[in-house]
Amino acid sequence: MHAHVQLSRPLLAALIALVVLVQPAAAATIPEIQGPITDETGVLEGGEDEIEQAIEELLETRNVQLWVVFVPTTDELPAQQFAEGIAAGNSLGGNDALLLVAIEDRTYYLWRSRDLESISQDESDAIVVDALEPRLRDGDFPGAVVATAEALGEATASGDEPATGEQPNGGGFEQPSAGGGGGGILLPLVLIVGGIGLIGWWVVRRRAAGREAEERDRRTGRLAREANAVLIATDERVRDAVQEIGFVEAEYGEPEVAPLRAAAAQAREELRAAFAVRQRLDDAEPETPEQREAMLNEIVARSRKAQEALDKEAARIQSLRDLERDAPKILEAVPARIAALEARIPTARAAWDALGRYAPATRAPVAGDMEEAEKGIEGARQAAQRGTTALAGGNRRAAAREARVAEQGLTGATALLDAVEKRAASASDAEARVADEIAQAEADLEAAREARRELADAPGGGTTLAAAETALRQARAAASAVPLDPIAARRAATEAVRLSQAALAEVRQDAEQHARLEAAVEASLVNAQADVEAVTDFIATHRGSVGRRARTRLAEADRALEHAFELRDRGDLRDALETATRAERLAEQALEIADDEWDQWAGGGAVGAAAGARAGARISPVSSSAGSSAAC
Repeated sequence: MHAHVQLSRPLLAALIALVVLVQPAAAATIPEIQGPITDETGVLEGGEDEIEQAIEELLETRNVQLWVVFVPTTDELPAQQFAEGIAAGNSLGGNDALLLVAIEDRTYYLWRSRDLESISQDESDAIVVDALEPRLRDGDFPGAVVATAEALGEATASGDEPATGEQPNGGGFEQPSAGGGGGGILLPLVLIVGGIGLIGWWVVRRRAAGREAEERDRRTGRLAREANAVLIATDERVRDAVQEIGFVEAEYGEPEVAPLRAAAAQAREELRAAFAVRQRLDDAEPETPEQREAMLNEIVARSRKAQEALDKEAARIQSLRDLERDAPKILEAVPARIAALEARIPTARAAWDALGRYAPATRAPVAGDMEEAEKGIEGARQAAQRGTTALAGGNRRAAAREARVAEQGLTGATALLDAVEKRAASASDAEARVADEIAQAEADLEAAREARRELADAPGGGTTLAAAETALRQARAAASAVPLDPIAARRAATEAVRLSQAALAEVRQDAEQHARLEAAVEASLVNAQADVEAVTDFIATHRGSVGRRARTRLAEADRALEHAFELRDRGDLRDALETATRAERLAEQALEIADDEWDQWAGGGAVGAAAGARAGARISPVSSSAGSSAAC
């Protein structure tokens, strides 16, 4: 005998609705609710206090828990499906309501649980039209949330009238009768439970497999928007630069326009290459996600390189125009500046002569500087004369060019004279100090040798001590060379001092210090291990409420703790102490995050949330939703 069992239409509808509800969660990255406000866009910054006050007042006066989620995009999903995915993924129900706003998509959705069915569809539409939409259009995002919370409270208050029994938006599944026919319902219920299990397994598998790809796609999307924007901006910059070439040539002539022409040519080449990459992205040949990301990065890099070349030339051209404006004042000041520089020449010449008693290497960096300085002064004098003549004839552009030549000559001459005088002063100072430096190195080395003899088991100092002795021998040789290079000799003596002091510090590390370090390492390892075990136990008993962040911190803390033990066993005590301390810190962070998530989960107002979390929250409560959505 074969029993024929037919699924009732309500039960079949329930199974189909469950599949539809779960599907969005697998197709998009559903955010984890971090608290009453989850803002991934930053548009609510500065208005959090006002929003939280409105949410608390709504909960206290009307027993409605409002959750606010602002995201950049819903990943091409309708706002309603995305909101329902958030509600299912975060086990919202009971007295919960959810306001979702996708800033870049300019869409939103107001979801509410089955227990809030006293709010009619007309009231829900009024909340959206009168409270939410106008403020979103005006860009007053915190005000939109506050107004929505207040309107929800008013709608809930008006809903205190006895219900007519009508369910908005077809809310709720039809319940089976309590009378006969129970045997006919049992098998469909078993099938639904099995279907739920299969769907849940499929969702978990798909989420795990798709999480990395979804995160990469979102990152690539932002990169694509950046690449497109910078590509267009660079194209405009290149077009402007090409037009500017003609103006600059007419104003200042070929010598000044040549660098701009070269920069524009370089920018065009970079832009052409960037557009070629963009074309490959747009053609019918598909790229892997990795290839696409690399190509978008190339577009951005080439565009920025082109803009940098143009920026440099734009600054130079602007300085030319400023120079043309200021040319009379600059030329007027040139004679006084020339006189001041010429007054310095005897002092600089004496400094150069004083360098003659040192080794050629001491004089080499400033050889020829005196002659070049005098040439620069004379060139500035002649340029000033030509510029003054050009001004008298009304040719301000020619005057500007000569003013620039005079400026370059005076600036160069000043730098050359400074270099000669500074080199002579450095050589004299080094010669006076080298003997003291060598004496200091000798004293430190002797102290290091004595300490090493007293601490035969000292863990360090041997290699550094040998290096210090070598450096001291080199310093003595440099100091006794004829002719003397005092700068090189002092450099060698300073290195000998540094190494001898380092050797002394290493040798003085005694057994007591070593023991204290060992004790510190052991104490830190014990603390870190206790913290890791504590947060591991907490997540094991509350894992339904604990998300990715706490688990990631715990995994890193466990890895750091294992590495700290390895370092200790190898004798790398300082590294072991640092790594164990890091493990402690990570474990503490993991426990703090997990505890906050548990508090939010258990105290957030969702019916059954606390019990579900303690049991691992493997089954999310099923709730109906009624909401409104539209484009901002």
